[in-house]
Amino acid sequence: MTRVEIKAGVCGFTTLVEVERIGGELRVSVSSGCSMVTRLGERLGPLRPIHAAARILENPVHRAADGCIAHPACPVVAGILKAIEVETGVAVPEDSWIRFREA
Repeated sequence: MTRVEIKAGVCGFTTLVEVERIGGELRVSVSSGCSMVTRLGERLGPLRPIHAAARILENPVHRAADGCIAHPACPVVAGILKAIEVETGVAVPEDSWIRFREA
């Protein structure tokens, strides 16, 4: 099982994502104080490992986010996809972040 914690930023919400491979499927569990992210988690049914590499417009995570995540720069979608990549073995578990610097 792969677990990630995503701190989305100024909204103050933290999201916990768990991805578990069961047979040929991936089960994604999303827990968040954000109602939009919670709705995204509810829309994600079992996924196939190939979905980790699906193009943006064909990706079921992006498709599920469309219509329930109002902020297009929300990092939760990328965090879910990173967790899926790690669980399927196409990426290693390495933290990523966005940091603002003074100009």
